[in-house]
Amino acid sequence: MTFNEEDLRIAARQVEMDWEQEIDSRYGSLQEHKFSRRFERRMRRIILDISRNPKQKRFASISKRVAVVFFAVLF
Repeated sequence: MTFNEEDLRIAARQVEMDWEQEIDSRYGSLQEHKFSRRFERRMRRIILDISRNPKQKRFASISKRVAVVFFAVLF
């Protein structure tokens, strides 16, 4: 038995609809989870850190150190 791409798409949609109906009947309507601001902030930092290249990381590190020294001298 051979399946073409359209048959697989239709079957996948049907399985997804059946799965959603089963979850709704088993658990009811669940609220969408909302992450805390703290978690969102940490995730943004992690993603930003991953997306930086080594030169950008070095510059950010040096900038943070300069800022700490500046504020230490200022206060």
